[in-house]
Amino acid sequence: MHGLSKSFESGVWPRRRTRVDVLRGIDLSVAAGEIVGVLGANGAGKTTLLHAIAGLLRPDSGSITYNGQPMEASAARALVGLCSSADRSFYYRLTLRGNLEFFGRLYGLQGARLTRRISELLDLTDLREYENRLYSRCSTGTRQRLGLARALLHDPKVVLLDEPTRAVDPLHALALRAFVQSQLARTARKVILLATNSLEEAWAVCDRIVLLSGGRCIASDTPGGLERSFSKSVRYRIQLERPDGALAQQLRMVGTVQSSPHVPEISIELGTEEHAFHAMLQILATSGTRVQALIPDGTAATDVFAAAVGQ
Repeated sequence: MHGLSKSFESGVWPRRRTRVDVLRGIDLSVAAGEIVGVLGANGAGKTTLLHAIAGLLRPDSGSITYNGQPMEASAARALVGLCSSADRSFYYRLTLRGNLEFFGRLYGLQGARLTRRISELLDLTDLREYENRLYSRCSTGTRQRLGLARALLHDPKVVLLDEPTRAVDPLHALALRAFVQSQLARTARKVILLATNSLEEAWAVCDRIVLLSGGRCIASDTPGGLERSFSKSVRYRIQLERPDGALAQQLRMVGTVQSSPHVPEISIELGTEEHAFHAMLQILATSGTRVQALIPDGTAATDVFAAAVGQ
């Protein structure tokens, strides 16, 4: 997409209405097999961006293409599968299978092909035991998993996930994330955008993260790249053959150290300057203590997010 912009009117009274810019010139490209996370505070434009790609909203300006071809609303319906965090679009008096049958026919699926596809997705999303339960009687987490199944019914090339694990229990959330990574991205090579408020989820699942603030894209990088760009420090865990208080004392000259006289591990926090890292390596190399591992201890995602959006 290039230069994507969208605004909405705000206010009740005609004379007091103002236009609010939700998206402001978003440029973004996603490769097949890549999972791109979309992060931002509430109101940053995450859901609006996904709805524009899905053809549910017409942007004020800008273009959306797939393989170099314009993706109009009609094309988006065939190419895109949207898993929304909202459940109002399902039919409460139908069973889970009944809902999938209805939406499958809207996608042009029918007969044995539709039956086979529904069975596959009920198994993939672990909904088999609930297939004959009315939608109105299902939990929020179950409804969320049904949303993912519906998004994948027509085997779309582009998958848009809007908070897919919201209200899903931890075990099913882990399973869904693994499914997105292994089956959708790595095996099926789909284009995947994941809008989420879970920093932990974005850091664990996404190959690249886009940060939105005020309707603009303020950063686009790997989780590690964002940490290097926005973090004021880096942390390491130094695993030793045996506890060494003298080494811990030496390392305090170059960084903030946490250690215990009975534990063969030292945690150190350094500034992002390159000379601090080299000073640490020099101390380790000349200490005489055998170092078994030097492990980067990732910067907390919340620290990176707060630094990036200025909160």
